[in-house]
Amino acid sequence: MNCSVKLQLSLYIKSIKGIGQTAQIEPVVLPLLWFEERGAMEGETLHTFYIQLVLLPKVLHYAQYVLLALGCVLLFISVVYQIRSQEKCYLFWSSSKKGSQDKEAMQAYSESLMTPAPKGTVLQEARL
Repeated sequence: MNCSVKLQLSLYIKSIKGIGQTAQIEPVVLPLLWFEERGAMEGETLHTFYIQLVLLPKVLHYAQYVLLALGCVLLFISVVYQIRSQEKCYLFWSSSKKGSQDKEAMQAYSESLMTPAPKGTVLQEARL
């Protein structure tokens, strides 16, 4: 594979108000430096350049869409799972579709968690 590098460095000159020495200068671009290098690449160097500058950007370009699609699929699955599990969700002694036996067990468990306060203890003071 043939390759070349070219570089030109130029200087833009124009008059500046307030500096008398530049009053007569017309705007002009002066080329200062010209650089050109040519060569050929073969073998391992060409293979490395191809992988780093051609193949890898293409793979990453397609990978972003694959990851976006995967994220959408996972989001859809989680939404469907949440909707399907809502009918099974119940808290303490609220009504559920499973029957009264499970409801009684949950109520007994929730009541066992609530320990009564000692007699004469103020749990919460009411203020107006």
